[in-house]
Amino acid sequence: MLHRVHRNTLSPLRSFLHTSQRMQQDNTLSRRFQVAGPDGELRQLAEQTNRFLDTIERLFNGMRHSLDNVAHDLRTPLARQRLRIEQLLLDERVQQDPQLRDTLALIHEESERIETLLTTLMDISQAETGTLPLTLTEQPLAPLLHQVAEIYSFVAEDQGDSVQVSCDPGCRIQADETRFRQVLLNLTDNALKFSPPGSEIRLSAWQDAGSLCLEVADPGPGIDPDDLPHIFDRLYRADKSRQTPGQGLGLSLVKAVTEAHNGRISVHSGPDGCRFRLTFPHMTAPARS
Repeated sequence: MLHRVHRNTLSPLRSFLHTSQRMQQDNTLSRRFQVAGPDGELRQLAEQTNRFLDTIERLFNGMRHSLDNVAHDLRTPLARQRLRIEQLLLDERVQQDPQLRDTLALIHEESERIETLLTTLMDISQAETGTLPLTLTEQPLAPLLHQVAEIYSFVAEDQGDSVQVSCDPGCRIQADETRFRQVLLNLTDNALKFSPPGSEIRLSAWQDAGSLCLEVADPGPGIDPDDLPHIFDRLYRADKSRQTPGQGLGLSLVKAVTEAHNGRISVHSGPDGCRFRLTFPHMTAPARS
């Protein structure tokens, strides 16, 4: 009897804790606390916490929506600016003035970089909201992995690295080839960027319990535990990565496009390096198109 009373008393606390853990695991603000039973301090705490969550979620979504709108509105004037700079660079008077030519070339390069950043932000937003256009085709995975390895073969060779591919026979995926290749390129680029010279980057794919698993692994120093929860956040860059080129959007795009294909991404980081794993339902078409 005492055990039953004790269990019933703790039940609301267990529910509260379970909801908190799910919110952290799913990285979402959409869940709310539910406390059954008569009105009391715990119920009031749940209601007050839910009101806080409503406010935080509204502010968060508002900031994200504003960022998406700004990115969308800036792309057109930036494209016009880049076109005008390209026209000026062809002008004979500019060609005859090396200092002016170099200055315009630098401005053109920066404009392209900002355009790329804005385009990536829009791609992430579309992928997260299910509006990213996807052309789905069923295809073997091995050729895609070998294409990515070949693209980075010269970069890897210059660093004394290598990119190795291991793919079980019969691994196939239903995906947008361009977008999926973008995911693999981003992960491979990161692996090479943060690995010491002489490293071996491994691209692997296999089937496991009805799922398709794909992994990009490197023997680098890994990710700081303090940074690990934030690596998929937009524009987040760890302090140690700020000395390397990048915009802090690559992993955000990888996660968004992976989930747009009904997949999920996980990361294991330790002294032996870093492994990004993508898991997809075996030959299941994405819900978003």
